[in-house]
Amino acid sequence: LCDSGSYHGWLFAYDPATLAQTSIFLPTPNGIGSGLWMSGAAPAAETVNGATRMFIATGNGSYSATTPYATNTMNYGDDVLRLDLSNGIQVADAFTPWNQAALEPVDADVGSCGPMLLPDQPGNHPHLLIQPSKGGVLYLIDRDNMGGYSTSANNVVQELDNLAGAWYGLPAHWNGNVYLWPQELPLQQFSLTNGLLSQPPVAVSTYQQRAGHGATPSISASGNTNGIVWSVDPSQSPEVLY
Repeated sequence: LCDSGSYHGWLFAYDPATLAQTSIFLPTPNGIGSGLWMSGAAPAAETVNGATRMFIATGNGSYSATTPYATNTMNYGDDVLRLDLSNGIQVADAFTPWNQAALEPVDADVGSCGPMLLPDQPGNHPHLLIQPSKGGVLYLIDRDNMGGYSTSANNVVQELDNLAGAWYGLPAHWNGNVYLWPQELPLQQFSLTNGLLSQPPVAVSTYQQRAGHGATPSISASGNTNGIVWSVDPSQSPEVLY
């Protein structure tokens, strides 16, 4: 809590039948930090060609990762990681912002939100992941080729970096639209066309949170009709469902 002490992020794996522990992943084996908090969002997972892979985002922490990635010796601070689960937990690919060294000391977590996997998209990058961040930057990442790390540029499909507010929680997707509610701002709707997000948002709510850390919206609908966005405003006391 509050980046206190020499803390670490941890990911534990268990056998669902016996509850026996099968694996542990530590993103900073030779450092500190890299909490796996994601504002309470769960890891995202999918199965591709019979193999399961998981995506997580890490918070501020030590960074020393280079390709080829090593799970037990490298530090992954402010990263979006793709984990291979076929033999324990192994780092298979990663994205790290070019300015990770500047983000870490000012508490601008990449991992303040959980990664969201989008349905298949047209174009050269059919398998996309959305990763909002505490610094107000929204990254659209290719799940098959996440971009790694460069000190000069971010190798991502799209980057929306002129957005105000910090992002917490988890986005919602419905019918070609992505919904996010950033800190102390209105709920925002981005359209998704040919694998790219609209910039700026196509719509914002008339209501704006007074304080707090944003929220995680969810959608109810009848297929592609009658969509309703639901979200709790935690800045009010008592909290209010809209």
